[in-house]
Amino acid sequence: MFSQLKLILFFMLLSGAAGGLWYVQHLKSENEILTLTNEKFNKVNASGERRDIGNLAVSKPKSIERIERKREQQRARCFEIAQGSPLTEKEINATKKSQINAECTNIANPNYIPY
Repeated sequence: MFSQLKLILFFMLLSGAAGGLWYVQHLKSENEILTLTNEKFNKVNASGERRDIGNLAVSKPKSIERIERKREQQRARCFEIAQGSPLTEKEINATKKSQINAECTNIANPNYIPY
């Protein structure tokens, strides 16, 4: 009876440790993704200053609204494609960065090769 209890406790401890290890690995991968995304937005502009999206939104709200509206439309199209909507000829033939759907290039633009 006592040895069975030890065995049960051992497996509970082992599964808890495995779950903790998985959780830490998951956090590390999420952190790496967030770091890469952060680097994407912390670029230097032409005058040598760091680009600040907040200041840009205050000084040029129409531009930011236009960019965000385009991204919102691209995200909506990604959901349509993921739900089974067929690709258009324009999406299939897109090969330039200016032609692609930047939100889900892998499913929306099969012929695009990043360079």
